[in-house]
Order: sequence, then C-alpha cells, then structure tokens
Amino acid sequence: MIDIEEYRLRETMAINSFSSWRTRQPYALPTFEKFGFPSKYENLSRLRQFIDTFQEGRFESYVDEDKGITKDEEELLIAVILRNLRFQEFTFSGKKQIVPFDNAMSALKIFSRIFNIMPSCKKILEIGPGAGFLAQFLFFSNIETYVAIEACEVLYLLQDLQFSYLFEKKFKQCVIDEECGNEILLPVFPKTGIEPKLFGNEYEIEKQKSNPRFIHIPWWKIGKIINENMKFDIITSNANLTEFSVQALNSYIYLMNKCLKDDGVLIVCCFGGGDIPYEMILQKLALFKFVPLFSYNSTVTIAFFIKEGHQLFEICKQNNYSIRTKLPIISEYLSKMSNGSKRMVTKDQLFDIISKKF
Repeated sequence: MIDIEEYRLRETMAINSFSSWRTRQPYALPTFEKFGFPSKYENLSRLRQFIDTFQEGRFESYVDEDKGITKDEEELLIAVILRNLRFQEFTFSGKKQIVPFDNAMSALKIFSRIFNIMPSCKKILEIGPGAGFLAQFLFFSNIETYVAIEACEVLYLLQDLQFSYLFEKKFKQCVIDEECGNEILLPVFPKTGIEPKLFGNEYEIEKQKSNPRFIHIPWWKIGKIINENMKFDIITSNANLTEFSVQALNSYIYLMNKCLKDDGVLIVCCFGGGDIPYEMILQKLALFKFVPLFSYNSTVTIAFFIKEGHQLFEICKQNNYSIRTKLPIISEYLSKMSNGSKRMVTKDQLFDIISKKF
C-alpha cells in the first residue's frame, strides 16, 4: 500500500526525468478539470466519497437491460459488496459503510460481457478502472493476470487501498517497485506512422519472482506493458475514451493494438462524457487497424472491437452489419445475455440480505 507522499515523490521523479514538459501534457485530465472533479488527493476520508460514484442512479436500468440477473450473478454481486464493505470498515473506521450498489452493478455487467464473449479469458487489461470494481469481481474468476492503468491521482490511491486490502500477496503495486523503472509512453502520431518512444532509466528490470494476479500501473509507467511484451485476451476501457486528451487517446489505442492478442477483443462499455466526438474515436481505432465486431445501445453504448490478425477481421472490415450479426461469436454472446433463469432485484432486497450477512 502506498501513501500520497510516496506517490507524488515517484511521480515527480518521473516528470523531472522527462526531456520536455510536453511529455506530461497528454496525461492531464481535461474532462475532470472541466467538470470540477477533485482529481487530487486531499485526505483519507475524502476517498470514501468515490466508492460509489460515476454510475449514480443506473442500478435499476442495468438490471432492466437484461431482464434481471441470474442467481450466480446475484451471489457474486453480494460477495463483492460484502468484501468491499469490510474494506471500508477497516479503512474508514468510525464512518458508516457505503453500499456501492451502482458501481458494483455496472462492474458486474462488464464482468458478464467479458466472460460471455470469451469464457476462457485469462489476461485482462483495464484502462481507467474508476472506483476499481471490475477487479473485485475478477478476484472470483480464474483469470491469471489483471493489469490496471490509471492517470488520476485520487482514483489511483483509492484503487491501491482496495487492491492492497482485498488481494494481499496477489497484488503488485508498480509505483514503489523499483523493478518497474520509469517507463512513459510518449505521444503517438498515427498519420505519420511514427511509433512512440519508451522512456526508461538506467536500472535493470529483473523478472518478478512472485506471481501476482493483479498489477497496478501509474501513467508514467505505461510503457512497462510494451517493454515486457504483455499480451491480453481482453482489453476494456469504459466511460473514458472521449475524456482523454487527443494525444493520450492516440497512445492508449496504440497500446491496445500492441498488447491485444490477435484473437482478443476490445470491449467498451460507454464511451464517456468528454469532448472528443464519437466519430473521432472510431476513426482513430480504424487507423490502428481495429474494426467493430458489433455494438448495441443499452443503459450505455456497448461496443466490441477486434484488430487486424483476428480471423474475423476481413469479414467485419466489410462493414456489412447483417453478415456480422450472424457470426457464431455474436449469436452465442447474445444468447448467453438473454438466456438463463433471471429475476429482477432491487436495492432494498439486496440491502436486506447484505445487512444480515455483514
């Protein structure tokens, strides 16, 4: 677990090692700044305010969109919430625990989409985990590796507190790990074909001796993922693509292209509330050889992309929606999302169960 002084010291050391101030610029948070989101850490108690933010008021619509949730999903949802409540009780002593219904239900939906589109998924990269709930669901899965990238200071500290408490020895924090070095992914210029440079320091990187399942990486060490040739079955970036700077968007999509396996899938659950137009996102994904597998509108827009090298790339590149919807991977996914015994649940019903178990 890290504290704010350590985080800021390491970040400052990384920034001071850059040859230009422009290296830092792409990883600013324009949308957060525009809407007055408190992205800087102030105190421990303030972190509690972000436990159930970003998805406020969407619980019911998430339940409605698939006509309820299965018994297994309900049990998993309750298990994740109970573990988070125990984390809150330990971390924010003396305060009431917030039952994170909205964030947990949103993450449950992402979790279900991942394993419905790829049941054998073992390696996942999440860009911008928010309050960190997808990882808490993945704890109960058979994944081998989950990697999280976060550029927002206050969210990084919240994620670290939760991950350190919940995952214990299976968690690796890269802010204070000297083996990670300082590895910034510099801006990408897709139209010129110029690849970004990876900044590194003089320290050697040795192979990690332990076997962490959950890895946490700050913005100034994103290049570690490429340097170590990490490959992922699923990459997911939710409610944030329109909120990055254009330079950061280029870099993140470049990272996606480099690190997604040829048969992997990029999942986007909501494109975010920033200023970058949706059309620009699609154009940049196309520049980096991504094509839509399929998409649909629910509580938020859900989109699946594959990259060049996937066996369905040429079919999807034709942009014939009627052909794509007949592909087995899509029909099987839609069948899994609609089938199974489900029931409608309410916050009141779940609260009654959780309060008795807690």
